[in-house]
Amino acid sequence: RHLHDLGVKRIVVANRTLERASILAEQFGAHAVLLSDIPAELVRSDIVISSTASQLPILGKGAVESALKLRKHKPIFRVDIAVPRDIEPEVGEL
Repeated sequence: RHLHDLGVKRIVVANRTLERASILAEQFGAHAVLLSDIPAELVRSDIVISSTASQLPILGKGAVESALKLRKHKPIFRVDIAVPRDIEPEVGEL
């Protein structure tokens, strides 16, 4: 909500189901996608905030590495507030 209020141009909400993503996205004036769409969305994302209840990471080093190459190594700021973590620790090596 704060990001939207500060004028962030594009916010994307990802979820396992498009229906749930759409419900959340509507609250923030955001775009809804499936979790499986995250790798494609990374290329256009400057900030990623992750908070799921997944027991396994949903964002791996390979996906982030590919996105960074397409972004010509423009950084992606990542905030992982999930427990357990959503972003593989190896992503920090990039």
